[in-house]
Amino acid sequence: MHRQISIVLLSLLLCTVTVLTFVGCSDDDNSPTEPENKAPVAPFNPSPADSAMDQPIDVYLSWSCSDPDNDPLTYDVYFGTMKDPPKVGEDYSEMTFNPGELSQNQLYYWKIITKDSHDNSTTGPIWQFTTVGLILEDYLLIPEQPEVYQGSRFTARYK
Repeated sequence: MHRQISIVLLSLLLCTVTVLTFVGCSDDDNSPTEPENKAPVAPFNPSPADSAMDQPIDVYLSWSCSDPDNDPLTYDVYFGTMKDPPKVGEDYSEMTFNPGELSQNQLYYWKIITKDSHDNSTTGPIWQFTTVGLILEDYLLIPEQPEVYQGSRFTARYK
């Protein structure tokens, strides 16, 4: 009888050890996990500054941006005269964009979408600026009368 009890107790002990071994070696929440990758910071510090006036017609756009995980970043550029500007560039690696020669005295809107290498993205705010109006130094001013005095009238002729 003692022998049967010993065998039963030994069997229970082996079952308990086996169960504990399998439970202890599982991939449950006890194992270390890789930290979640964070989205890039929203673009900031635009140039030209938001709502800037009298910007040159050959202005370059630039901005600042970073990623909390130091992932490589790319940028989609949206630019135009509509409040919700269309995409004009994709996957730029630099934080600058040349929109080309712009129209004078025109309001432009732009935004940047920043993407990291883990498919996270952040959309920046819509910024705006206005280009300079008529540039008189491109014109030759001819007085209508030979004497120039305060209040004289001029005719502008393009050079």
